[in-house]
Amino acid sequence: MQTTMRSVLPVFLAGLALLFDGSDVLAAVGRCDYWHAQVIPPEVKPTTPVVKSEPHKISSNLELTHSPEPLYSRLSEAEAFEAIDCLLMLEGNKNDSRIVGATRVDTSQTFGASSVEVAALYYVSVIFYRDWGHAGAAALVGQAVVGDRDVVVAAAYAAHKKWLVKVKQLGWETARAEKLDPLDGSGVRWY
Repeated sequence: MQTTMRSVLPVFLAGLALLFDGSDVLAAVGRCDYWHAQVIPPEVKPTTPVVKSEPHKISSNLELTHSPEPLYSRLSEAEAFEAIDCLLMLEGNKNDSRIVGATRVDTSQTFGASSVEVAALYYVSVIFYRDWGHAGAAALVGQAVVGDRDVVVAAAYAAHKKWLVKVKQLGWETARAEKLDPLDGSGVRWY
């Protein structure tokens, strides 16, 4: 039986929490479950029965409910920052994500699944721009370093982290009004 990082991580974090009395570590993992599920495909377990439940709360005042407006466009500033922090935790996860193919109908090139770490960055931009189709695909294109995916992804993560510090200083709506792009200055762009 093959053990995956995804199945070991919660146990590892629980152990850390017990060692260091870090109940906040476990709380952070729980808070991130929804956001991680947006980019990490579910494990397929055909024998598991489907259980219907009440709407799931992802924060103190935001419920997952049916709405004509997508959840990512209804986040408060604090919820958006929490979601982005959760998504940035996925750096280094090179497994296939649940985001496959083009993200807009005007993109004619075909794409396989992006990695989880790239899909997480794409979703950060989705949250910021409030637009699923802000780019043609969840694929990064590096201008300076063609072919070395790890260097391109590392540059994109460094740019996102720098951008997030600036956005937290300016405030969410000011940063959106100024159209601060998470990839500015990185030599990387979305397809």
